[in-house]
Formats: sequence, C-alpha cells, structure tokens
Amino acid sequence: LPVLDSELNFLLECLEAENFPLPEKNSLKPEMLLSKEEKEFAENWLKESCGDFFESKRLIAIAPASKWDSKVWAEDRFIEVVERLIKIENIFPVIFGGREDFEKGERLLKKWNRGANAAGNLSIRQAAAALEKCFLYLGNDTGTMHLAASVETPCVGIFAAIDYPGRWQPFGTGHQIFRKTVECEGCFSPECFNNRKCLDLISTEEVYRACVDILQSGRK
Repeated sequence: LPVLDSELNFLLECLEAENFPLPEKNSLKPEMLLSKEEKEFAENWLKESCGDFFESKRLIAIAPASKWDSKVWAEDRFIEVVERLIKIENIFPVIFGGREDFEKGERLLKKWNRGANAAGNLSIRQAAAALEKCFLYLGNDTGTMHLAASVETPCVGIFAAIDYPGRWQPFGTGHQIFRKTVECEGCFSPECFNNRKCLDLISTEEVYRACVDILQSGRK
C-alpha cells in the first residue's frame, strides 16, 4: 500500500483549502486546555496508586487493548516487554483504557507484581492529564495513543496493517511506530482472518529497544 500523509495533515489541508486561517504546520502544538482540577485529580490518583514511583518519574502508560480485536498485540508479548523494563529500567506500568479493559489490566499487573490500573477509573480528560505524567506510552493503535500524543508523551505504537501506513501516525515527534507489510494489508477489518500475521511479525525485542531508547533519552 502507498504511504499516506497523516489524517491530521489531511484535515489541515482541507481547512486551508477553505481559507481557514492556520498557523504554520511546524509551529502547531497540541493543547488539551486541561483544567487545574483535571490535572490535580490525575496527579492525586497517580500519587495514591503509584506511591514512590510517581515521584521517581518512571511511570509508563500501557494500553494493551482495543475495540478492534485485529489491532491487539498478543498479551504475552506485552508481559515480556514490560517485565524486562521493570527488571532493567525499574519502570512502573499504568494501564489505560476503558472499563471493559480493566480485567485485562488486572491480569497483566498480577504477572508484573506491580503497577496501577487506570482503565475505566479516569475520564478521558483525566486520563490525558495522567498520560502527561508518564514517561512514554506503549500500546496498540488506539485513541489512548493519540491522547498521549496530545499531551506530548512519546509513543511506542504497535500497528496492525489494516489501514494505509502513515495515516494514523500520532501527532508530534519522538514517536516510534511499528507496522509490518503483509499480503493482506489494507483489510480494514475489525476481526483478523490471517492469525494476526502483521502483529506477530513485530518482535518483543524491537519494541523493548524502542522503549529503552526513549527512557534513556530523558525525553520526558
């Protein structure tokens, strides 16, 4: 499939075509206009749920689920990557998602023997405020990924090949995106009919290294 410009840039071009006044693209920055109350709520929740790890600034956001089953990287791979990050980088995982993802988050936290589960416990804007406090985002191609990018948290995004490459790239810089080319790419299907081949080609080693690169860069 051809690589497309991001959906964001496409929509900006639509606005420009209608003579809507816009700043230069290079100067654009996301701004969620989070309120003081939203930020305080998220910070208090993280302090209560993460303890000393909140102060050490080693929180990483994990989004292991998706409303589309065809977008979900294998659970055991998330377990492996985060186990290594805990052991070597001493990170503290925070699960994000909807109420329907809470149970999966609990399973993962039990495997890691540390972490906090924000899935279903925070509103969208409270989640954005909490994501802003995380060093990086690790997860599937989800709305949570774009929420993390909107508060300038660098993303390690795991993409199924169901859409055009580049189209749903998160806004901003410093993100590392993994997407493999397969014969069935562009299926646009919420249910995979090829045993998640495109996702299985994404190795735990490359995802782990991407996380380490961001952690060691001190980007956040």
